[in-house]
Amino acid sequence: MAWIESGLNLQPRLETRLLPLPKILAGLELLTLPAERLEEDLRRRLADNPFCRILPPTRAAPLEASWEEHVEAPTTMDDHLRPQLWLCPSLATLGRTVTEGLLERLDSRGYLNVGLGELAAFLGQDEKEAGETLTALQDWIDPPGFFALDLVDCLSIQLRRRHREGSVAWRLLSEGRALLEKGTTGQVASALALSHSALSSALEELRRLDPHPGRAFAPCRPLVAEIAFKKGGRGLIVSLIEGNLPRLVADETMLPWRAEKSLSQAWRGFQETAKLLARRYRTKLRLALFLASRQEGYLSGPAFPAPLVLDEAASDLGLHSSTIHRAARSTWALSPRGTICLDHLFSRPLQARPDLSVAALRSHLARGLEEGKSYAAVARELGIPRRTAAWHGKRLMKKR
Repeated sequence: MAWIESGLNLQPRLETRLLPLPKILAGLELLTLPAERLEEDLRRRLADNPFCRILPPTRAAPLEASWEEHVEAPTTMDDHLRPQLWLCPSLATLGRTVTEGLLERLDSRGYLNVGLGELAAFLGQDEKEAGETLTALQDWIDPPGFFALDLVDCLSIQLRRRHREGSVAWRLLSEGRALLEKGTTGQVASALALSHSALSSALEELRRLDPHPGRAFAPCRPLVAEIAFKKGGRGLIVSLIEGNLPRLVADETMLPWRAEKSLSQAWRGFQETAKLLARRYRTKLRLALFLASRQEGYLSGPAFPAPLVLDEAASDLGLHSSTIHRAARSTWALSPRGTICLDHLFSRPLQARPDLSVAALRSHLARGLEEGKSYAAVARELGIPRRTAAWHGKRLMKKR
């Protein structure tokens, strides 16, 4: 008689199966949507659904109405520039039709989105004449910096308007551009025969200029906070700001009809959307509770953010790190420090000092540089290599 042996045997294999991608993507979309657009999205999803009503945020609506009634609409970039273009002497012979064409050739920063050759063709001039017209236009428009060809041109316009041609800052743009872009300030000083103090003063002068004059006229987007961090007796109290969020309410008069074939799809749509909305609120509240426990010192006092990475939060909450990133990036919170984005509470640790976050290092650097300290001095105070302080210091200077 033959023996039949039984046992467990694990073997890898490839298989194809369908994933509920529409549901997954719908959930991610609802999770990452800014709070100010949440009501609009719910009304789109549940348009004409007889089983529910969408209650708008109770706090945001009166405030929004008040702004519409009492606050003057902000001036757009086109509205600000158009009268100046009409009065610009260098454009007087070209006609007013040129004005709209010039405005169309500006990007949101206030830079020209075409090259000098294309601009010359539009103006009906050769490149030399177009260059002279452009220079006259740049010297006419306020604030200075509009109609620049690039960042260096924008900063040069502002220096020229201040009669700073030939200054050290001007030389940095005209002669030391390539070295500045690499962040090698030591080589810049050597190449231009500048002292450390002269180079520092010139860099500070450039930082005070506006690199994107058009951004001042960008439309303001309101931020709606979903989470509140408040000081309590035993730490931070975390809560959803329900007054800033829409709610779904089932229509009880329609519930007896949910089994009807003609209404079954609408009922399922309401159920799925309600679950996704609840999951959004639950995920953001869980994330906020975790962050409150890890960043209490920063949220409630003068401390710097503690080192914290996405993978650590993902492991604790049982979610993927990309989900944590999306949820944090789209969530704003009220805290004792003011209104902050949850994404700002994540900061990777330094390899040289795992107990110190990158955000804390850059705060120390910013304060030290304002006090006139060198990278080496800040590095000695923090017990980290000088090259680490210098690397982050250069990144900090680029952001300013």
